[in-house]
Amino acid sequence: MLVGLTLPFYSAYFNKTEFHIIEPFIILISLIGILIGHFADTQLETYMNDNRKLKQNNKQIRPILYSGLWKYSRHPNYFGEQLWWWSFSLFSVTAKDYWMIVGTAFNSFILAIVAYMTE
Repeated sequence: MLVGLTLPFYSAYFNKTEFHIIEPFIILISLIGILIGHFADTQLETYMNDNRKLKQNNKQIRPILYSGLWKYSRHPNYFGEQLWWWSFSLFSVTAKDYWMIVGTAFNSFILAIVAYMTE
């Protein structure tokens, strides 16, 4: 799986010869994915710490996080990560190495299965 995920790195490093017009857009999408993942993980960490404090004080914990990015999606941290991987794999598409996205597709497939199993 790691080899598949890193195929776009190979393509971007070895096969990139010229600037493509959509690359600034790809970079923007990558940054948005990183920010979504960061804020979702930060919100989840705050929620977990708050619940731990509530439990220590013998108060009722909040069973599910429904605020911040978590009110829009059940797994916004996964969404941010997948947005980053897919945007990065677009660099291999601009280098005309279309088959390099197979690793990203496989990663998305596995993550969907894991997310379904944990629900």
